[in-house]
Amino acid sequence: MDMRELDMQRRTLGIHSEGAFDQLANHPRFADILRKRASPADRCRQSWMRWHQAMTGTATVPWTIPAHAIFWHATVLCPSRCVMNLLAGYWSLDDRPARAACTRMLQRQSQHPAPASLWHEGAVALGCKTLGAPPVDRGGLELGGDGMLVLAADVRLDNRQDMLRQLAMLGSDAREISDARLMMLAFERWGIDAIGRFVGDFAIMLLDRVNARIHLARDFAGQRPLFFHHSARGIAVTSMAGGIHALHLVECRPDQRRMLETLAGLPHEGTHSFFDSIERVEPGTVVTLDRSGKSARRYWSPPQDPLRLRRDGDYAEALAETLGRAVDARLRGAGDRVATHLSAGLDSSAVTAFAAARFDGTILALTSVPTGDLPTLPTNRFGNEGGHAAATARLYPNVDHLLIETGDRLPLEDLPRQIELFEQPDLNLPNLAWNNRINDAAVASGSRVMLVGAAGNATLSFGDLSLLRQLLKRGQVAAFVRETLAAGRLDLLASMPTSLLARSLLPTSLRDRLRGLGNAPRRDNPVLNLAAPYAPQVLADLAEQSATEEADPVETRWRMLRRMDFGSYNKGLLLRWGLDQRDPTADRNLVELCMQIPPEQFFRNGMPRALARRVLQGRIPDSVRLEKRRGLQAANWFAMLTNARDEVGRLLDHLSRNVSVTELIDIAEVKRLYRDWPVPSASFGPLEYRTKLLRCLSVGTFVQLCENVRGAHAIRVPPIDEPQNRA
Repeated sequence: MDMRELDMQRRTLGIHSEGAFDQLANHPRFADILRKRASPADRCRQSWMRWHQAMTGTATVPWTIPAHAIFWHATVLCPSRCVMNLLAGYWSLDDRPARAACTRMLQRQSQHPAPASLWHEGAVALGCKTLGAPPVDRGGLELGGDGMLVLAADVRLDNRQDMLRQLAMLGSDAREISDARLMMLAFERWGIDAIGRFVGDFAIMLLDRVNARIHLARDFAGQRPLFFHHSARGIAVTSMAGGIHALHLVECRPDQRRMLETLAGLPHEGTHSFFDSIERVEPGTVVTLDRSGKSARRYWSPPQDPLRLRRDGDYAEALAETLGRAVDARLRGAGDRVATHLSAGLDSSAVTAFAAARFDGTILALTSVPTGDLPTLPTNRFGNEGGHAAATARLYPNVDHLLIETGDRLPLEDLPRQIELFEQPDLNLPNLAWNNRINDAAVASGSRVMLVGAAGNATLSFGDLSLLRQLLKRGQVAAFVRETLAAGRLDLLASMPTSLLARSLLPTSLRDRLRGLGNAPRRDNPVLNLAAPYAPQVLADLAEQSATEEADPVETRWRMLRRMDFGSYNKGLLLRWGLDQRDPTADRNLVELCMQIPPEQFFRNGMPRALARRVLQGRIPDSVRLEKRRGLQAANWFAMLTNARDEVGRLLDHLSRNVSVTELIDIAEVKRLYRDWPVPSASFGPLEYRTKLLRCLSVGTFVQLCENVRGAHAIRVPPIDEPQNRA
């Protein structure tokens, strides 16, 4: 292909990164795929042109989605590939007809022309827009209970066969029952308590017309999003929070406390979303809404009973079997090719290896590698994971391995589009460039499923040196001494920085006393405005988190799983790339098993993450399996940020003139960092530029985007009048 033809292919395929496309175009197996996909992608481009012309009235159409500061402009680039459900529900408590409002919320979440399923009766309406899913995977609307139950479901059930057995539905017709229909049958039999029986990724609305209430629920890990607003005027529910802004119930404003918590690096806890007056349904929770208010209960909690097996090898066998089933469940409906994130770590290596061994199609393993020379990295870390990943990929003939360079500059100009897509500040901006390039490469390969191991640190590969401290806490001094000496013989302790070693071995109270003796500085304060509302509470929460003694291993992993809510991120990937991100390491059965396995199995004979290494023996190379160092993604982040310094200055200039931003952020401190920018060197880079400056840019841009949305929709939505018939 000549350069003009290559560029046309890239543009028609919707690939935003030229580097990712060029690597794929030169890859022997995917060159044919690119040619075959040109025609459907061209049809996708025509759909985008029609939408853009209808919205703007202009004939000149850009291919990529413009970075307009309006959250509801998320548009599916590859609708023919996309597998997605978007939910909306509206209950007008002042008894206005609800159909048009529900339709508007669905439209705000995606402008894709796919028809929506809609149930409505007077002041209540539930809807679901389904894109490209095969019948069994399809969520959607279901009626049950003689018409007294209405279900809107965004779901992939992983325990279909178990549910069919419980419902005594084992005939050949059972294969044709959709996941949503299966859920409705369970609700008919067991009521809302059936929610605890489901294993998989889901978000649901269940209207109980007899008792005049709506139940909302999400899977225990929060892989699918669900948000709601409840006021005297009405109840609005959507998959993506921005859909609620289609109505005039609430203005698009940031939740100030959540913004400050983000600046402070605190985990996402409670029902607050990133938007004011919009709440999230917490993972593993059922929320019930009616005219009198709301109530919530947790239907899933970590198991507390330890698992005791006869032999040590039994634990590895049980974990391998459960991980295999989790991978199988996430390969369902994937087609003939799947993409994976493959780094040098144990989790992504395990997911890729198990998928390769169990999948009949092709796997595209994508690895981020730094561009240019690496800086001097922290002790016990390495920055280029390409060699380790390639060694794993070579073991499996159906794995094609592709290295994706990070680039030499952080693309901060993409930040507004990134934030409006995922509807939250991006806390890991150094990964922005390579993550998007990996998604582009997966799209170009024809993959519609991306397998990751994001929850592996809390499940499969749990077991760092902090477990030694737990031995002391439980009074197992002999075991502590034995494992510490074993770790020393493996040279694990000598290679660790003193601060990390102390954090791993010593209780918090003792570390604080030692820090006071040495007058060592405590953690820097976050870059938040101390005069901001909620600032004292957020700083108190931060201090409490630092001072709190570490929980037991089960609670520690439960906190790790709850630290981030991946629901909106996963849905954003579907909206922009048509990629369904699935995480086998967040499988409910796997999580429960790992929490029941005795902690000593995860740290054994001085080796951290010992159980994962035993599971992976023979499945990945020993050079990867027994690697003592840990990989570091975007290792050249500070050099990339320095090359984008002009864009940083431009963003800071805009943010410093925004009153809503300066109410929350200590702009003077951020400007000091910009003014005192260190000369680029071979060092890793000052971390305050990551924890302060980049967080400021991300949170400030989110706040500014909310203001732009309010400006774009300053004209109020007129009252809704429509016939009150049922479709």
